[in-house]
Amino acid sequence: MEIREITTPDEKQRIARFVLESLPDWFGIPEAREEYIEKSAAQPFFAAQASTANLPFTSVAVVMTADAPSAAARRRARSFAPPI
Repeated sequence: MEIREITTPDEKQRIARFVLESLPDWFGIPEAREEYIEKSAAQPFFAAQASTANLPFTSVAVVMTADAPSAAARRRARSFAPPI
């Protein structure tokens, strides 16, 4: 297994989409999920990779705006650990 930085916006969104759509109980609101996916393209992004399969990822976002996510959303984001 290898952890690598993903630098291409399209690849970041492709991986984010695959993982988030695989977790409908956590990311079931389509508009919110699409916003996460869209914003992932501009964030530092790392993915674990085994062979050619991407495993769970982390995307780092620094939010300093008035529309920052709620405390509950931040807790969910920090605890994100999809099954392998």
